[in-house]
Amino acid sequence: MYFKNKWFYAALIWFFLGIYALIFRENSGTHSPPFPHFDKLAHALLFFAQIWLTAKIWLTQSRQPPYQALWIFGLAYAIVSELAQHFFTQTRSGDIWDIGADLLGTTLALFLAKIRVSLWQKTST
Repeated sequence: MYFKNKWFYAALIWFFLGIYALIFRENSGTHSPPFPHFDKLAHALLFFAQIWLTAKIWLTQSRQPPYQALWIFGLAYAIVSELAQHFFTQTRSGDIWDIGADLLGTTLALFLAKIRVSLWQKTST
């Protein structure tokens, strides 16, 4: 069922790109960010996109996404990615505030999904 859904593949590709961006792409340090704490925005957007693409697997089938499971996935992904950055990279470090930004993006995506489901329920009654 999920393997026939294009959003499954989009979410999977985004997941692997996120792993690459967070862990395997070392920070060169040659470019300064456009504004302070730009990395927090990047984290929030990365996780927003991951959870939104994943929620779309259910939304395109007019089903309610598993909100709690997706939030727990976002939390686990955030913690593991920060630990991996801290222990397995040389130019990055784990940051608790990055986890907060990750969870903000996760929560916003799930909130948007909930709004979408609620709009369906209002129009179907």
